Amino acid sequence: MAITSQAGTTTPVSPFVLTLLETGLLKRDSGTATGALPPERVVIREGQSVSVYDGVSTLRGKRGTLVMRYHSEYVDAGNGYHVGTGTWKVVRGTGQYAGIAGGGRSGDVWLERGPWSSRNEGLLTLR
Repeated sequence: MAITSQAGTTTPVSPFVLTLLETGLLKRDSGTATGALPPERVVIREGQSVSVYDGVSTLRGKRGTLVMRYHSEYVDAGNGYHVGTGTWKVVRGTGQYAGIAGGGRSGDVWLERGPWSSRNEGLLTLR
């Protein structure tokens, strides 16, 4: 499955769409993703500054609620662009997400004064 989200500006609430990459337990869903920006931790790797974020995101869709814990790392790509990758894991869910376990990887991109986009892909199973 894949979860995509995007917005015109940095915001704690954004739309999301969950799509299936293969047949399985879930049905397509959409709604709002909420998550406060957690404190930034900066590390230097091989001379490059990396911004690290660990937080929780809640997706409230038409078919239920999904809570995910995530770890994201961003680097400055120049000209106001930032690119990141990360991991995520299901914490809990309701509705069609009740009893679901799993996680995956993410890719993100954002502009300092503008839009951002994120895509999470992974595998989910029933516990």
